[in-house]
Amino acid sequence: MMQKMDDEIYEEVMQGLMEVKATLDHDKSQYIEEIRELDNRRDWIDWITRYGDDIKKRFENPTTELLEGMIVSIEVHPTFDKDRDGVEKQYGHKMIVNFKQPIVNDQFKYITDKKSDGYNIINGKKKLDVGKLGILKVVVVNLLKKTIGFEMVRNIYNQFFGHR
Repeated sequence: MMQKMDDEIYEEVMQGLMEVKATLDHDKSQYIEEIRELDNRRDWIDWITRYGDDIKKRFENPTTELLEGMIVSIEVHPTFDKDRDGVEKQYGHKMIVNFKQPIVNDQFKYITDKKSDGYNIINGKKKLDVGKLGILKVVVVNLLKKTIGFEMVRNIYNQFFGHR
């Protein structure tokens, strides 16, 4: 009888400890994610502090360091289609720019009509799908120019495809 009672108590204690452990593991995961996000924000603030005052001027001739402060990666993939003879051929590239912060189509909105009341930044997206570069290259490049600026487009293009 004593053994049965000990087993029941053991099971209850073990069940309680497992629940506490699961809760602590979940909390730990959340804290780790928060730390990563804060670290990312700190990196972004450092970048803004370094380049923010004259950012427009710096993008006239951006450095690799400047771009690395904003861009995580640029993905370029070949695109294929069939020509008029039905033969599949490469006709261009698809380009995706992955930014460190959600700056694609982000918005700056004042809380009220009085600017002194403050403002909110409405996050955009971290990914810019430039689309296909090739047949529609001029249209896509013009879209990119409007979104992130001509000089940045030129430098990205030159970095991946060389001067043309």
